[in-house]
Amino acid sequence: MKKTVLFSVVFAGAACFADTTVTGSNTIGLLQVNDTAKEYLLVAVPWLDYGTGASDINVAELIKTANLAEGDKLYVSKNGGYDVYQLGSNNQWSPVKAVSIGADGKISTTSADSAASRTVSRGDAVWLQRSSTKGSFYLFGQQAESATASVTVKAGMNLVASPNADGLALASFTSGCAANDEIIVNGASGEEAHYYFHDGAWCTKSKSFSGGKPTTTWTATSATIPAGTGFWYKALANGTITL
Repeated sequence: MKKTVLFSVVFAGAACFADTTVTGSNTIGLLQVNDTAKEYLLVAVPWLDYGTGASDINVAELIKTANLAEGDKLYVSKNGGYDVYQLGSNNQWSPVKAVSIGADGKISTTSADSAASRTVSRGDAVWLQRSSTKGSFYLFGQQAESATASVTVKAGMNLVASPNADGLALASFTSGCAANDEIIVNGASGEEAHYYFHDGAWCTKSKSFSGGKPTTTWTATSATIPAGTGFWYKALANGTITL
């Protein structure tokens, strides 16, 4: 049997693909994300665990460390808190701490699981903090047979992303979305783009005043969230969305 290695390179608004084959039975995904000149990046989880094909991939394998620097950090969301990992001189992710935020707003810290045992799910996203914002980095894993993934969201803010090597076209992303849900995308220059689910479509909104009364105008968007990029999904209620 043969294993197809799919290399996907992300540029501003464009992607190119090249195939090669090696011995095996799975499809490997290697997604190159170009530098966006930002210290903090929301990074997609587009792949399955390599080898097992499980929907969860361990933190140690998700981001290849060749183009990263010692001291770079990963922040992985966890039940209202997050786990922190730091890249060491051995190019391995080491646990720093697990941060929990209680209902009263109090913050507590404990030990985090190892990067090899801490997993994230396809369709989720993580934070990457880079000490140097020069150069691209790579996301590695096993390509899923399905281009879509179902992601459970809770009422409030959720980190999600395109579950494949393509960007997420908002015009085709509607399954599980509810009226007044919101998407927040951090742009390359630090700006934020906001989209709202209205009348079955993702829209931008603008307000105007006439006769002293406000009027909201909704405009359906054709925006695509770039591959490799995570974003915030603000849900009004618990549910499941299909990305």
